[in-house]
Amino acid sequence: MSLPLFVYGSMRDEDVRAVVLGRDRPEVRSEPAWMTGVAAALVPGESYPYLVFVEGARAPGELLHGLDEKCLDSILFFEGDEYAFVECAVERAGGERAAAMHFGGVAIPEAPVVTWSLERWQAQEKSRFLSMTRQYMAVWRRATRAQAEALWQRLLREHAATDSDR
Repeated sequence: MSLPLFVYGSMRDEDVRAVVLGRDRPEVRSEPAWMTGVAAALVPGESYPYLVFVEGARAPGELLHGLDEKCLDSILFFEGDEYAFVECAVERAGGERAAAMHFGGVAIPEAPVVTWSLERWQAQEKSRFLSMTRQYMAVWRRATRAQAEALWQRLLREHAATDSDR
């Protein structure tokens, strides 16, 4: 992929990126960017977002540069079937526009829009999500898409049960 990847959700977090891409990826660089006309909204039943069109909104994110085929393959596995690459325009920190790719939601059910915040997610969900992501990424290249999705659903149920015990 010749264009940088715009990430707007959990992949903005360096720890999540390290789990998904591997820790030793000096060629992958990030820079702040924003996509206008959209907002990050919570995917129903999950802790991560998708983008929704909102007049006047500006979704913060990161542009990831230097992603090789292995990185893209691991990101595609991590993102699952709910998302697909979509070309977009973003605004860089200096105000200039840039072409990029992002993951647009393709199978998100209709639901009320609940705004998603990286800072709130890091404070409330990151620990649980990071544990689940480590287990999920451990089956990358070892499991079928159906097996991986079944694993994610099991992890969601287990963590929901643990949360309700508190």
